[in-house]
Amino acid sequence: EHKIEVRVKAKGAQVRHRQWYRDKPVSEAIAERTLAVMRFGPEDNPLDARVEIGTGQEQGDTVLVPVRVKVPMAKLYLQPGEGKRSGRLRLYVVASGGGTTTPVRQTKLVTLNVPESDAAAVATKEYTYEIGISLKKGTYALGVGVRDELAAATSYLRKEFVLGEEPAGR
Repeated sequence: EHKIEVRVKAKGAQVRHRQWYRDKPVSEAIAERTLAVMRFGPEDNPLDARVEIGTGQEQGDTVLVPVRVKVPMAKLYLQPGEGKRSGRLRLYVVASGGGTTTPVRQTKLVTLNVPESDAAAVATKEYTYEIGISLKKGTYALGVGVRDELAAATSYLRKEFVLGEEPAGR
């Protein structure tokens, strides 16, 4: 939190202003932007990431939906060190449909390690991360944030999909 102090040179002038402001942590700002992109768009994709929705598994009245996020390895910053290159990713996922919105889920930090001898071959491949979301059948909008922690680059993606039968009346 930061205190704001305003000084005015003009005598008799009055100033109305906020007393303080709070810097948001990077993770909170990314989670909020992921939610906004899911609701309103537009996408911003400097990492050229892609989202695929897999076939869900029914679990009672919900379906466990596999969401695959694919990022070209060539777009990730892999820091050289002791015979390997290392990168770090974090993903944020949120879904909305049927009048409800899931909380924005943030993955643990994903560390990528590539042996230096494989670095050139891996550059032509994609890294895939899969996360499962439990949803009821219906029409959804999905928001995904993909953060390359070392390069401080973030992609924001949006995907719409129908899970199961189309709800009646649509």
